[in-house]
Amino acid sequence: MRAVLILFLILGLAAEVIAQGTRYVPQPVGRLMINGVLPATVTGGTTLPLYLDKSGRYYAEILLEAPSETEPATVTEAVPLAFDFVFRRGERVLHTETAAVVLAPGERSKTLFWLEAPGQLPVRKELQLTVKLAALPDSLASHGLRLQLTRKFEMRPLAPL
Repeated sequence: MRAVLILFLILGLAAEVIAQGTRYVPQPVGRLMINGVLPATVTGGTTLPLYLDKSGRYYAEILLEAPSETEPATVTEAVPLAFDFVFRRGERVLHTETAAVVLAPGERSKTLFWLEAPGQLPVRKELQLTVKLAALPDSLASHGLRLQLTRKFEMRPLAPL
């Protein structure tokens, strides 16, 4: 009996590895569809793979990353950031967003925009997101910028009593 359970466990893990290996976009972790630090070349534009696995509302956030673990990840002066986002499927542009935010002193993150899927973007399709930052402010030269695209948690309505 124990040997059969171990065999099924091994076969299940092998099938999972094969299934994960055939997809071009990595499986999202929970509600997080994109979670990555933008490279220094983001001013020229950087392209990220995107796969929205469920319908719903999504929001994009920019978070300030500390240059080291001992320093806090905040700014001491107001820092303006202007982003252009282009969502594509192949060569076809599906949606564009422009977001201009200001990180106030002491702030670490800002919400950039909201999306509706399948309204603005298709669900369960392999997409590409191109992110372009207008200019990297000098005050953020030692900091990193983390981009997160998260599905909003939606609770089902309660049944009437």
